[in-house]
Amino acid sequence: MKTFLILPALAACLCAGVQAQTTLDTKAVTVTATVLNTCKFESGANVDLTLDNLDPSSGAAVTRTSSVKYRCTKGFAPTIKLVGSSGNPIDGTEGTSVNLTHTTSATASIQSTVKTSSLTSTAGEGFGSTNPLSLSLTAEFQPSQFQNALGGSYTGSLTIQLTP
Repeated sequence: MKTFLILPALAACLCAGVQAQTTLDTKAVTVTATVLNTCKFESGANVDLTLDNLDPSSGAAVTRTSSVKYRCTKGFAPTIKLVGSSGNPIDGTEGTSVNLTHTTSATASIQSTVKTSSLTSTAGEGFGSTNPLSLSLTAEFQPSQFQNALGGSYTGSLTIQLTP
């Protein structure tokens, strides 16, 4: 009889062990993420604001419009500032003065005003979008800036800031 009592006790222990192994404990984990509001210029995209053939005898202002492509986080519209010769960031619609220096005579220079055409920037469509945003820039030379200028080529630069 002892044999018969040991077998049921052993079976009960084995079942309890199997049952303990199948008990499952769970914990919910919250996953969060933050997508940054950012903007970046298209790489390799050059902006050409070259104004050839400024005729000092014309008496007329000369303008040139070009654009630069950029992308922003979907739904985000950046603040756009231009930094010209003064070094101060200026609202793009107000325009900034850019000093252009003669390429062979460092003492000769002319001034241009560069500005954007829009008061508000467009909200981005994301970096995977096939349609980048376009920022229009206009450079303007008044006759008083080049009517007494030394003949030849001039060059200058400005910086565009897209601020998230």
